[in-house]
Amino acid sequence: MSADSFKRNHMPMDELHLTEDQVEALRKFLEKNPNPLDEDGVKKRISSHLSADGWQVEVKWGKARGIDIEAKKGTARWVIEAKGFAGADLVMQGEYFKDVLGEILQRMAVDGAKYSIAFPDAPRYRDLWDQLPTLAKRRTGISCLFVDKHGGVFECPAT
Repeated sequence: MSADSFKRNHMPMDELHLTEDQVEALRKFLEKNPNPLDEDGVKKRISSHLSADGWQVEVKWGKARGIDIEAKKGTARWVIEAKGFAGADLVMQGEYFKDVLGEILQRMAVDGAKYSIAFPDAPRYRDLWDQLPTLAKRRTGISCLFVDKHGGVFECPAT
């Protein structure tokens, strides 16, 4: 992704005043971090994906409290907690992963609802999902959604 593409997709153009050095730093950042979606970027792409599949979607934008994404289709209900890219800090990415697991567990109040966590599709988040014990995934029924920078949403089931 070019720096110009990043600026168009993530920041209002009238607020951006980058020097050539800053553009170069941004380019280097994007080389190290293939999917720099923030939390609202993840929510936006999941919302679009679910809406296109016939779900009625309610999203809590920014730091609003409550369920990040709640979707309904007929009698089905889907609760999703999302996190954005935590930068190149692997420890912080691990903290985001643990935080979102805690958040989704606290939201598990309706029997029969589907529960998922969601992240930008980055290698560290996939590794963390893979390291979560299969027994924990199966008992909670939590799936993981990975969102790529092109808007694709990929679900890794609980089993």
